[in-house]
Formats: sequence, C-alpha cells, structure tokens
Amino acid sequence: MGNNLKNYNILIDKLDRFIRRFYLNKLIRGTIYFFTLVIVLFLIFSLLESRFYFDKFIRKIIFYSFIFSSIGGFIYWVIYPLTKYFQLGKTISRAQAATIIGDHFSDVKDKLLNVLQLYDLTQSESNNELLFAGIDQKSEKIKLVPFKSAIKLGKNKKYLKYLIPPALILILILLVSPGTIKSSTNRIIENNKDFEAPAPFHFNILNKEMKVVQFEDFDLEASVYGDYMPSDVYIDLNGYEYRLEKNGDKFIYHFKNIREPVKFQLFSGKVKSKTYKLDVIPKPLVIDFTIDADYPAYTKQKDEVFKNTGDIVILEGTKLKWNLNAINTDSAFFEFGANKRKYIAAPKSKNEFQFKKVIRNNTGYKLFITNNEIDTPDSVAYSINVIKDKYPTITVQQFKDSLDNALLYFVGDASDDYGLTNIIFNYRIYDKNDNEIMYKKEKLKLK
Repeated sequence: MGNNLKNYNILIDKLDRFIRRFYLNKLIRGTIYFFTLVIVLFLIFSLLESRFYFDKFIRKIIFYSFIFSSIGGFIYWVIYPLTKYFQLGKTISRAQAATIIGDHFSDVKDKLLNVLQLYDLTQSESNNELLFAGIDQKSEKIKLVPFKSAIKLGKNKKYLKYLIPPALILILILLVSPGTIKSSTNRIIENNKDFEAPAPFHFNILNKEMKVVQFEDFDLEASVYGDYMPSDVYIDLNGYEYRLEKNGDKFIYHFKNIREPVKFQLFSGKVKSKTYKLDVIPKPLVIDFTIDADYPAYTKQKDEVFKNTGDIVILEGTKLKWNLNAINTDSAFFEFGANKRKYIAAPKSKNEFQFKKVIRNNTGYKLFITNNEIDTPDSVAYSINVIKDKYPTITVQQFKDSLDNALLYFVGDASDDYGLTNIIFNYRIYDKNDNEIMYKKEKLKLK
C-alpha cells in the first residue's frame, strides 16, 4: 500500500507546506497591520495630548487604550498566525487548503478535492486496492502543480501603503520638532501627575516648605513669570475662589487655623497652575492631665487631685505627680524657676507621660510637648503658690513664789499652724559660780 500511495504522500506533503505558507502570509500581513496600528495610535494620541493638554483622567484612558489596543493587535495579527505556523492548535483543514488552491488553479480544485475524498473512502472500505490505484493515478496528474504559487508573499508589499505614510510622518516630526512628541508622550505615560499647559506666564511658589503645624496659620507666597504679567491671581480651594493679596512682585494668601492637608490651584484667567498640596504636621496636644498632690503627713491635710489646671496652691513640701495624656506627642519636659532647669517626663505608654517633684517654694514652670517633626516645642506656662509651713510660736512668763524665792513658776502659750503634738520644758541649774549642776527635760501636758 505504501508504494500505491507514493504520489498521494507527495501531494499531502505539499498541502501541509501550503498550509504553513498560508499562515506565514498572514503573519507578514499581520505584522504590517500591527505596526501600522501602533504608529497611528501613537501619533493620534500624542498629537491630541500635545494640542489639548488633557487632565489626568483622560490621559489615563489614552494610556490604557493604547496599551490594550497594542496587545490585542499583537495577539490577533502576530501571535495567532505564528502559533498556527508552528502547528500549535487547530489550523485550516486540507480540504480548505485545497479550496484555496483551487481558487488559484481552477482546473485543479475538483481533482484535488476528489483525491482527498477518495482517501477518506479507503478508511471505511475493506477491499480498497482499486481506490488506492485511483488515488495514486489522480495524484500523479496534479503533483507537479506548484501549490505555493497560489500564495504570493510578495503581494504583501501593497499593504505597506498603510504603514509607510504614518511612519514617515513620525520620523519627520522627530526630526523637525522632537519635543512635540516626547513631551506629550511623557505626560501620557506619567498620567498620575498634573502638568501645566504652555501659557504666557507661569506660577512659582516662593515658600521653601509647603508644611504647617496643625491649627496654625500659613502665608502662601507666589510669584508670576513669563511674557505677560497678570494683575490679579486667584486660588481655587475645593471649588471656592479667592483673590490673592498683591505685595510688590509677590502674591500672598493667608491660610487660617489649618486643621488638615489642603490641595489648591492658582489661576488667572484661563491659565491654571498644577495642583499644590500644603501638608499639615500633627500638632502635639495635651488632651487632659491631672496633678496628684500628696501633702506632708504632719499637716493632716487630705491629698488632692487637680484636673486640667496647672496653676495651683499647695502646702510646703507637697509631693506633686503630673499625669499627662497627649496626642501626636513623642516627648514632654518641664522647666522650673528662673534658671529654667529641664526635667524630662517619663513616658508610661504611647502619648502618656508622668513626672514627680517635691515643691517647697513659689515657682513658675512651663510644660513643653513636642514630636519628631517639630523643631520648636510648644509650651504652656503655669505657676505654683506655696503656703509656707510657719515655725511654732511660744510665749513664756516667769513668776516667783511670794513665800519662797527659790520657787519659780513659768506660764505661757504655744501654737502652730498645723497644731502641736508635744511641748518639752528644758531647764538647767547652775551653782553660785555659774557651773551647771543639772540639765533636765520635762514633757508638759497640752491643754
């Protein structure tokens, strides 16, 4: 059977090579289409962006439209025929290939299809020697037909008329005005940024840093440079427009009590700046605090807690403990008296601090709180008034007994601001030569 189908096998091999040539032709044509699509879209999008300076949203649409269109075209026109060329996946059948060949060689179409049909019959017939002979005879008649000439790869040159013009336009633009393409392409790629369209003048922010401590004021300073100088400049804040104050060559806007980051644009007429952002540094704040006053035991005064007040009146020798509850705070410290000696508060947990000190005299003090983003710590001044512990007072009078001059009486009063616990009478007896002969202490009863 192998010898009977020699001519048929030659025919089938030529058909298979034709099928590969069919997809090679599609690959060449698809490659031209693909590059045409990429260059045309690139030119259209770049020139439109160069002319209109689209916002971020439109540029994002343009960018992804270009990417997905290019990927889709590459898959459809290049990857798909390339996989078929290497016989990956389903390709056209031999019968379909025969039809294509027949459209070019009209006298071959029926014969070629008849050969393929006869061979299909041999798969179902048991006695098929006559069929094999007929297949081989018909194959002999058409095996010399140059199937590959049915597809002329050179004809794809006519499709270059779609590729060459846009390619030449792109090359010409790159030679004459490369900035037109490069700048617009860069803006499309960086579609998350704002860009200013060319204008007769531009805005320049003069502030070195666009940062402000929370709840503080900020003076925005801007200047204008270019071929034309506008007389008025405005700021756009969340859709509200305000005019900047002009001071010489500068324009100033006063932000008041800034609580959160602010985005804004400067504009004059149709000319707008890019979007600027004023960042806010979190301000250290004491939410609440207490001062625990531990009075000296001898005063018999009940301990006290002062809440959210730093100006206090206490007894001399009181042990004070400050308990601070803060936010946005990394450290806290105190300065006492005129010498401004610094005392660091001990951190207890995040944003919680504690400090202890015994107070004996009137004093002023400052509480400082800060964080890592603020160079100058914020401070609050307070004062402590101390009620001094007065010394006990004693008054004594001496009386002689009217009958016995050697007998002496001592009568007196003693007092203290926190009361007396005991009184001791101390006395010495001397001889006639002023030599001490006795020293004695006696505890007196309190009345």
